[in-house]
Amino acid sequence: MHLEDAGRKLWERVTGGAHWLADSDTPTLILLCEKYDRRAGFLADLSRSEPVLYTDKGYAYPNPLVGMLSTIETEIA
Repeated sequence: MHLEDAGRKLWERVTGGAHWLADSDTPTLILLCEKYDRRAGFLADLSRSEPVLYTDKGYAYPNPLVGMLSTIETEIA
C-alpha cells in the first residue's frame, strides 16, 4: 500500500482508534485514504490557481479542479 501524507495520517488515526475494524474492512479503508490523498492534491493545485478561469476572449468558466474536489468530497462522505 502506498499512501501520501494525508492518506497515511488518516490511516494511522483510524487504525489507531478503530480496533473493531475487521480485515475485510481494509480495502475500503485503503480506498478512503487514497481519496484523502487525491483531495489533498486537488486542494494544493487549487491553492496555486483560481476557482474561476477565463478564456482568451475573457469568458469565465469554473476551474475543473472545483468540480473534481466536489466529486471526491462527495465520494468520501
